[in-house]
Amino acid sequence: MSPLIDTHCHLFLDAFDDDRDAVFENARRSGVGVMVNVGIDEKTNVQAVALAERLPGTYATVGLHPHSAGDARDGLWEACERLIDAHPKVVAVGEVGLDYFKSTAPHPAQANVFRRMADLAGRKKRPLVVHSREAFDDTLQILKEAKARHPALKAVFHCFSYGPDELKKVMAEGFFVSFTGIVTFPNARTVQESAKAAPLDRVMIETDAPYLAPQPVRGKRNEPAFLTHVVQTLADLKGLAPEAVAEATTRNARQFFGLSG
Repeated sequence: MSPLIDTHCHLFLDAFDDDRDAVFENARRSGVGVMVNVGIDEKTNVQAVALAERLPGTYATVGLHPHSAGDARDGLWEACERLIDAHPKVVAVGEVGLDYFKSTAPHPAQANVFRRMADLAGRKKRPLVVHSREAFDDTLQILKEAKARHPALKAVFHCFSYGPDELKKVMAEGFFVSFTGIVTFPNARTVQESAKAAPLDRVMIETDAPYLAPQPVRGKRNEPAFLTHVVQTLADLKGLAPEAVAEATTRNARQFFGLSG
Protein backbone atom coordinates (compact mmCIF):
# COMPACT_ATOMS: atom_id res chain seq x y z
CA MET A 1 0.00 0.00 0.00
CA SER A 2 1.23 3.52 -0.81
CA PRO A 3 2.70 5.45 2.13
CA LEU A 4 -0.11 7.51 3.62
CA ILE A 5 -0.16 11.27 4.11
CA ASP A 6 -1.81 12.67 7.22
CA THR A 7 -2.77 16.04 5.77
CA HIS A 8 -3.88 17.59 9.05
CA CYS A 9 -2.51 16.94 12.52
CA HIS A 10 -1.29 18.97 15.49
CA LEU A 11 1.68 17.09 16.92
CA PHE A 12 3.03 20.28 18.50
CA LEU A 13 0.22 20.34 21.08
CA ASP A 14 1.01 19.46 24.69
CA ALA A 15 -0.93 16.20 24.37
CA PHE A 16 2.24 14.87 22.72
CA ASP A 17 4.83 16.42 25.03
CA ASP A 18 5.70 13.12 26.72
CA ASP A 19 6.14 10.97 23.62
CA ARG A 20 6.20 13.12 20.48
CA ASP A 21 9.11 11.32 18.82
CA ALA A 22 7.62 7.93 19.66
CA VAL A 23 4.33 9.01 18.04
CA PHE A 24 6.27 10.04 14.95
CA GLU A 25 8.05 6.68 14.77
CA ASN A 26 4.80 4.80 15.34
CA ALA A 27 3.25 6.66 12.43
CA ARG A 28 6.11 5.69 10.15
CA ARG A 29 5.83 2.04 11.19
CA SER A 30 2.10 2.16 10.47
CA GLY A 31 2.66 3.33 6.90
CA VAL A 32 2.18 7.08 7.35
CA GLY A 33 5.09 8.56 5.44
CA VAL A 34 4.22 12.26 5.62
CA MET A 35 2.52 14.43 8.23
CA VAL A 36 1.34 18.03 7.76
CA ASN A 37 1.26 19.86 11.09
CA VAL A 38 -1.34 22.60 10.94
CA GLY A 39 -0.82 25.81 12.89
CA ILE A 40 -3.78 27.39 14.68
CA ASP A 41 -2.29 30.64 16.07
CA GLU A 42 0.94 32.58 16.18
CA LYS A 43 2.53 30.40 18.85
CA THR A 44 1.65 27.09 17.21
CA ASN A 45 2.62 28.36 13.75
CA VAL A 46 6.17 28.67 15.04
CA GLN A 47 5.95 25.28 16.77
CA ALA A 48 4.66 23.59 13.61
CA VAL A 49 7.52 25.05 11.58
CA ALA A 50 10.08 23.96 14.17
CA LEU A 51 8.70 20.43 14.08
CA ALA A 52 8.82 20.37 10.28
CA GLU A 53 12.43 21.47 10.34
CA ARG A 54 13.38 18.81 12.90
CA LEU A 55 11.56 15.71 11.67
CA PRO A 56 11.88 14.24 8.16
CA GLY A 57 8.63 13.79 6.27
CA THR A 58 6.85 16.50 8.26
CA TYR A 59 5.58 19.81 6.92
CA ALA A 60 3.85 22.84 8.38
CA THR A 61 1.08 25.32 7.72
CA VAL A 62 0.55 28.75 9.27
CA GLY A 63 -2.78 30.34 10.06
CA LEU A 64 -5.28 31.47 12.69
CA HIS A 65 -8.15 29.22 13.75
CA PRO A 66 -11.57 30.91 13.81
CA HIS A 67 -11.73 30.31 17.57
CA SER A 68 -8.89 32.85 17.90
CA ALA A 69 -10.06 35.29 15.23
CA GLY A 70 -11.13 37.84 17.82
CA ASP A 71 -7.55 38.06 19.07
CA ALA A 72 -5.91 38.73 15.70
CA ARG A 73 -3.26 41.42 15.96
CA ASP A 74 -2.18 43.81 13.25
CA GLY A 75 1.13 42.02 12.60
CA LEU A 76 -0.35 38.52 12.26
CA TRP A 77 -0.31 38.38 8.48
CA GLU A 78 3.21 39.74 8.23
CA ALA A 79 4.38 37.13 10.76
CA CYS A 80 2.80 34.35 8.71
CA GLU A 81 4.34 35.72 5.52
CA ARG A 82 7.79 35.78 7.11
CA LEU A 83 7.46 32.13 8.10
CA ILE A 84 6.38 31.20 4.58
CA ASP A 85 9.29 33.09 3.04
CA ALA A 86 11.88 31.68 5.44
CA HIS A 87 10.83 28.04 5.54
CA PRO A 88 10.21 26.01 2.34
CA LYS A 89 8.47 23.32 4.41
CA VAL A 90 5.55 25.69 5.07
CA VAL A 91 3.26 24.23 2.43
CA ALA A 92 -0.10 25.92 3.09
CA VAL A 93 -2.00 28.69 4.84
CA GLY A 94 -4.35 27.50 7.54
CA GLU A 95 -6.12 26.47 9.60
CA VAL A 96 -8.50 29.32 8.83
CA GLY A 97 -12.20 29.65 8.21
CA LEU A 98 -15.54 30.07 9.93
CA ASP A 99 -17.06 28.31 12.93
CA TYR A 100 -20.61 29.31 13.84
CA PHE A 101 -21.09 26.32 16.14
CA LYS A 102 -18.39 26.59 18.81
CA SER A 103 -16.33 29.72 18.28
CA THR A 104 -17.10 32.73 20.46
CA ALA A 105 -15.27 35.08 18.09
CA PRO A 106 -17.64 37.54 16.38
CA HIS A 107 -18.61 36.43 12.89
CA PRO A 108 -17.26 39.62 11.25
CA ALA A 109 -13.88 39.06 12.92
CA GLN A 110 -13.79 35.47 11.66
CA ALA A 111 -14.66 36.61 8.14
CA ASN A 112 -12.00 39.34 8.18
CA VAL A 113 -9.25 36.91 9.20
CA PHE A 114 -10.45 34.34 6.68
CA ARG A 115 -10.44 36.84 3.80
CA ARG A 116 -7.00 38.18 4.64
CA MET A 117 -5.54 34.69 5.04
CA ALA A 118 -7.08 33.62 1.72
CA ASP A 119 -5.43 36.61 0.06
CA LEU A 120 -2.13 35.68 1.71
CA ALA A 121 -2.45 32.17 0.30
CA GLY A 122 -3.19 33.57 -3.12
CA ARG A 123 -0.25 35.97 -3.08
CA LYS A 124 2.21 33.39 -1.79
CA LYS A 125 0.89 30.64 -4.08
CA ARG A 126 0.05 28.31 -1.20
CA PRO A 127 -3.13 26.25 -0.84
CA LEU A 128 -5.64 27.05 1.88
CA VAL A 129 -6.66 24.68 4.71
CA VAL A 130 -10.23 25.58 5.62
CA HIS A 131 -12.18 25.01 8.84
CA SER A 132 -15.93 25.30 8.34
CA ARG A 133 -18.55 24.32 10.90
CA GLU A 134 -22.23 25.24 10.54
CA ALA A 135 -21.09 28.05 8.25
CA PHE A 136 -21.09 26.48 4.81
CA ASP A 137 -22.70 29.22 2.72
CA ASP A 138 -20.54 32.00 4.12
CA THR A 139 -17.41 29.84 3.87
CA LEU A 140 -18.02 29.05 0.22
CA GLN A 141 -18.86 32.64 -0.62
CA ILE A 142 -15.60 33.93 0.86
CA LEU A 143 -13.68 31.24 -1.01
CA LYS A 144 -15.40 32.12 -4.30
CA GLU A 145 -14.55 35.78 -3.80
CA ALA A 146 -10.94 34.88 -3.02
CA LYS A 147 -10.72 32.65 -6.08
CA ALA A 148 -11.99 35.52 -8.23
CA ARG A 149 -9.03 37.58 -6.98
CA HIS A 150 -6.59 34.66 -7.16
CA PRO A 151 -7.73 32.25 -9.91
CA ALA A 152 -5.10 29.63 -9.07
CA LEU A 153 -6.17 29.40 -5.41
CA LYS A 154 -6.54 25.86 -4.09
CA ALA A 155 -8.49 24.98 -0.95
CA VAL A 156 -9.45 21.94 1.08
CA PHE A 157 -12.40 21.68 3.45
CA HIS A 158 -10.63 19.95 6.32
CA CYS A 159 -12.68 17.52 8.44
CA PHE A 160 -15.55 17.69 5.97
CA SER A 161 -18.78 17.43 7.95
CA TYR A 162 -21.41 18.56 5.47
CA GLY A 163 -23.74 16.51 3.29
CA PRO A 164 -23.76 15.52 -0.39
CA ASP A 165 -25.53 18.72 -1.47
CA GLU A 166 -22.77 20.87 -0.01
CA LEU A 167 -20.20 18.47 -1.43
CA LYS A 168 -21.50 19.11 -4.96
CA LYS A 169 -20.99 22.85 -4.50
CA VAL A 170 -17.43 22.32 -3.23
CA MET A 171 -16.67 20.10 -6.20
CA ALA A 172 -18.15 22.63 -8.62
CA GLU A 173 -15.61 25.20 -7.42
CA GLY A 174 -12.71 22.79 -7.90
CA PHE A 175 -11.87 22.48 -4.21
CA PHE A 176 -10.97 19.39 -2.18
CA VAL A 177 -12.43 17.68 0.87
CA SER A 178 -10.64 15.78 3.61
CA PHE A 179 -12.09 13.11 5.89
CA THR A 180 -11.16 12.36 9.50
CA GLY A 181 -12.00 9.60 11.95
CA ILE A 182 -15.55 10.96 12.05
CA VAL A 183 -16.26 8.98 8.89
CA THR A 184 -15.72 5.79 10.94
CA PHE A 185 -18.39 6.66 13.54
CA PRO A 186 -21.53 4.49 13.17
CA ASN A 187 -23.86 7.49 13.55
CA ALA A 188 -22.00 9.74 11.09
CA ARG A 189 -24.42 9.01 8.27
CA THR A 190 -24.21 12.42 6.62
CA VAL A 191 -20.42 12.36 6.46
CA GLN A 192 -20.47 8.79 5.19
CA GLU A 193 -22.88 9.72 2.39
CA SER A 194 -20.54 12.53 1.39
CA ALA A 195 -17.58 10.17 1.46
CA LYS A 196 -19.40 7.77 -0.86
CA ALA A 197 -20.23 10.58 -3.27
CA ALA A 198 -16.88 12.38 -3.27
CA PRO A 199 -14.79 11.83 -6.41
CA LEU A 200 -11.66 10.00 -5.35
CA ASP A 201 -9.43 12.48 -7.16
CA ARG A 202 -10.68 15.25 -4.84
CA VAL A 203 -10.33 13.44 -1.51
CA MET A 204 -7.62 13.62 1.12
CA ILE A 205 -7.36 12.02 4.53
CA GLU A 206 -6.32 13.25 7.96
CA THR A 207 -6.41 12.50 11.66
CA ASP A 208 -6.75 15.99 13.17
CA ALA A 209 -4.67 14.43 15.96
CA PRO A 210 -4.93 14.57 18.92
CA TYR A 211 -8.68 14.94 18.24
CA LEU A 212 -11.31 12.70 16.61
CA ALA A 213 -9.84 9.25 17.14
CA PRO A 214 -11.53 6.76 14.78
CA GLN A 215 -14.09 4.26 16.02
CA PRO A 216 -11.75 1.32 16.79
CA VAL A 217 -9.76 3.57 19.17
CA ARG A 218 -12.46 6.08 20.03
CA GLY A 219 -11.89 7.80 23.34
CA LYS A 220 -8.12 7.60 23.06
CA ARG A 221 -5.74 10.35 22.06
CA ASN A 222 -5.66 10.33 18.28
CA GLU A 223 -2.36 10.06 16.42
CA PRO A 224 -1.22 9.72 12.79
CA ALA A 225 -0.77 5.95 13.07
CA PHE A 226 -4.56 5.63 13.31
CA LEU A 227 -5.00 7.02 9.78
CA THR A 228 -5.27 3.46 8.49
CA HIS A 229 -8.76 3.23 10.02
CA VAL A 230 -9.91 6.16 7.87
CA VAL A 231 -8.49 4.48 4.78
CA GLN A 232 -10.27 1.22 5.52
CA THR A 233 -13.62 2.92 6.10
CA LEU A 234 -13.37 4.98 2.92
CA ALA A 235 -12.50 1.83 1.01
CA ASP A 236 -15.51 0.02 2.47
CA LEU A 237 -17.86 2.90 1.70
CA LYS A 238 -16.66 3.17 -1.89
CA GLY A 239 -16.33 -0.55 -2.54
CA LEU A 240 -12.62 -0.23 -3.26
CA ALA A 241 -9.46 -1.87 -2.04
CA PRO A 242 -7.66 0.07 0.69
CA GLU A 243 -4.65 0.22 -1.63
CA ALA A 244 -6.66 2.20 -4.16
CA VAL A 245 -7.75 4.73 -1.55
CA ALA A 246 -4.20 5.02 -0.22
CA GLU A 247 -2.73 5.57 -3.67
CA ALA A 248 -5.30 8.18 -4.69
CA THR A 249 -5.26 10.19 -1.47
CA THR A 250 -1.48 10.23 -1.36
CA ARG A 251 -1.30 11.39 -4.97
CA ASN A 252 -3.91 14.10 -4.28
CA ALA A 253 -2.08 15.35 -1.20
CA ARG A 254 1.28 15.51 -2.97
CA GLN A 255 -0.20 17.54 -5.79
CA PHE A 256 -2.27 19.78 -3.53
CA PHE A 257 0.58 20.71 -1.17
CA GLY A 258 3.31 20.54 -3.79
CA LEU A 259 5.23 17.81 -1.98
CA SER A 260 8.17 16.19 -3.70
CA GLY A 261 8.93 12.49 -3.82
